[in-house]
Amino acid sequence: MILTLSHPLDYLLWLFGDVEEVWAFSGSLGDLELDVEDTAEIGLRFPNGVMGSVHLDYIQQPPSHHLFVMGSGGTIVWEYSSGCVKWYQDGIDDWQTWHQPENFGRNDMFLSQMKHFLAVISGEVSSVCSLEVGIRTLQVALAAHESARTKELVYLGDANRRGI
Repeated sequence: MILTLSHPLDYLLWLFGDVEEVWAFSGSLGDLELDVEDTAEIGLRFPNGVMGSVHLDYIQQPPSHHLFVMGSGGTIVWEYSSGCVKWYQDGIDDWQTWHQPENFGRNDMFLSQMKHFLAVISGEVSSVCSLEVGIRTLQVALAAHESARTKELVYLGDANRRGI
């Protein structure tokens, strides 16, 4: 499941940069009878001092996907299902909200992605997501697997040398 639901790792790398350390717990906590874990808690430490945590699961009902960015100056919350972004800024005693445009069609994102892919393979444009970015995300996911297996913190420099 960590490999299947890796998009939160993608966007955390995009927002905060490379990951330095990873810890994780994972397991099969539901009755889905899968060959892989159905739940994972992943902790990340970035070289710039940012710490993050990722919760992944197949069993939560209703399914939910949120991003919280918290700091001393405020908080940003993004909710995947509605596309709504809320932010709270220190010194302003109220949440601000941004809603996606009324004419927004979720499928438009996928069509745009496919058009971009076709333009890349025809040589018209360069990919906005490089192979290196995909490799870094995979390294973090595999480090989470190793941490869950060994119950130890994984340093990505060590993981890279071991071929994870």
